[in-house]
Amino acid sequence: MMVLESTSLRQGRALHRLLEIMGRRFLLGHSLSKPSLDCPLWALALASYALRHDDAQAVIESAWSMVHAPRSRELLGLDQPPSTYEQTGHALAIEREWSDASVSVIRPDWVCIGPQAIRIIDFKWRCLSSELTDYAAQLSRYQQALQEKATCHSISSWILTADQEVWMLNEGRLVHCQVAGRPAS
Repeated sequence: MMVLESTSLRQGRALHRLLEIMGRRFLLGHSLSKPSLDCPLWALALASYALRHDDAQAVIESAWSMVHAPRSRELLGLDQPPSTYEQTGHALAIEREWSDASVSVIRPDWVCIGPQAIRIIDFKWRCLSSELTDYAAQLSRYQQALQEKATCHSISSWILTADQEVWMLNEGRLVHCQVAGRPAS
């Protein structure tokens, strides 16, 4: 029996794929040029999600906005060229698998590793209030697993959404943040 996924779910999965490709291209030294459905690379990356043209274009616009908003660029580690990462003690892990003490495998979307701090970033198409508890638990698992590996680092966990909302994990709860990274009023 075939299960049909909602357009939003397919857009969320497509967003992850585009951001993964964009991040990997960034690490290889490619410029973060805007994806286009006219380019075979991006058309092929989105093809398996069976999105209408307008829905695919919305994914492209969201991914583009996410990697160019100043706060997102900083959180994602895109505010400095990858050629400087080694000399500044930075690294970027995109869709990398990690194991925790119980040998469970986790796969955060994006992990920025700095000399003293690690930022875990998870991408969501939308962040509904009914999903906040599950998302907080997911980020807490990621944070705990990485803390076991990097005991000398402070670790923060974030959610970035397609509509540029920023959420921060704070004491096991997700807190909605303004662009500056402070809790929204």
